[in-house]
Amino acid sequence: MPASRGHAPVLFDEDAWVADMARTSTNGRAVAEATRRDYEQDGCPIADLLACQKDAADGTNLPGCVKV
Repeated sequence: MPASRGHAPVLFDEDAWVADMARTSTNGRAVAEATRRDYEQDGCPIADLLACQKDAADGTNLPGCVKV
């Protein structure tokens, strides 16, 4: 997936997406789906990315990872 300049490419985990969408409201789903379309087309603006803590609270090791 090509990303626009100043944007990072994004991949969505389908299982996680389905689980998240099952727990959200109608409005939340609409916002998430619109954002996903934008991210899949242009990537995520780099300015919106936040560095993850190296070790997550649940013990997951996340060096070099980012989140929105």
